[in-house]
Amino acid sequence: MADLTIAPHNPDPKKCAWMFEPGELVDVSGDRFAPHAKVTLTLQGKPLVALKQVATTDDAGHLALTIGLPSSYKGVAFPGADLPVGYIEAEGPGADSTEEIDNAMFTIGSADRNCGQTPTPDAGVTIGLMGDAFESAPTTGAVFAVTGPGLPKLVAGNPPLGSFAGLDIGDDGGAECTAAEPAGVHCANGVVGDLQAGSTYTVTELTPPPDYAAAAPQTFVAKAGTDDDLVPLYFDNHYVGPPLTSRLGVSYFGVGGNGAGAVFAVTGPGLPVVRDAAPIAGAFAEIDFTEYGEPVCPPKEPTGVHCEDGLITDLQPNSTYTVSQVAAPSGHSLAAPQKVTTDALGGTVVAYFDNARG
Repeated sequence: MADLTIAPHNPDPKKCAWMFEPGELVDVSGDRFAPHAKVTLTLQGKPLVALKQVATTDDAGHLALTIGLPSSYKGVAFPGADLPVGYIEAEGPGADSTEEIDNAMFTIGSADRNCGQTPTPDAGVTIGLMGDAFESAPTTGAVFAVTGPGLPKLVAGNPPLGSFAGLDIGDDGGAECTAAEPAGVHCANGVVGDLQAGSTYTVTELTPPPDYAAAAPQTFVAKAGTDDDLVPLYFDNHYVGPPLTSRLGVSYFGVGGNGAGAVFAVTGPGLPVVRDAAPIAGAFAEIDFTEYGEPVCPPKEPTGVHCEDGLITDLQPNSTYTVSQVAAPSGHSLAAPQKVTTDALGGTVVAYFDNARG
């Protein structure tokens, strides 16, 4: 059989090599035909025969020519294919002087010119955002605008979505394309792409997350190349909202033991006072440890004490608390109490204990 291939006449590295649009110029080539043979090419699809052309092979039986796909070409449905399929069929004498037929199959349509993959932009930018109170106040909802050569300018006041090249911070804390991008702006997977390499662009935080102050704009020079050359800009937002409560945890290690039976009491602002060496369960803010060394909340905490996932929560920020071990695993001595200061912006502070054998 003769080998027949079809390729774009004007290759674009960002487009799929075997997917074509109506009206596109394509290069058709084949070999193992008879030298100087007349070969008939037929395009099949919808309409059934949209093009028929005769070409002559060279001294070695190679065939090469450029044809244009009709502007009305639609292709035909093919089992298992998401998009219509087209065929180019070549018929002519082969090397053994018999009739030989070969065909090339390709996909028609612009619904997925990238073979199902997001192309690496020639030059692009993405963003990262961190809030200094991120543990308690997420940065979701921030909106950024990218401006510069080839991109829309920002209008004064509160520019609506769809009027600027935009990036959001999604629920997972990563960059996302805005719900509406202007015509001509290319954004995919949180990357504003197709920027002019070597040109200077600006990223401006238009809408900070709730209870955060916007960060200052940043400029960058667009770079072309691989993902390694993608420009990432990192922004830091300062929390300006109401005071945040903090959390306190315990990390425990018992030499030669598994941690089962270790109990810790937390005292300080807003928590019950522990007056006895062996306080009654439910009368103090308590953190227990399982046999696997995991901190857990006890079955009951005093009224007003909140424990979640082995952490005492809703504590006053930037305040001093005392963590005391009130019970140790069998064969271990109690560790000395520790004082810790809670985070000023709603973070988690951890007291580290190491028990020796008693």
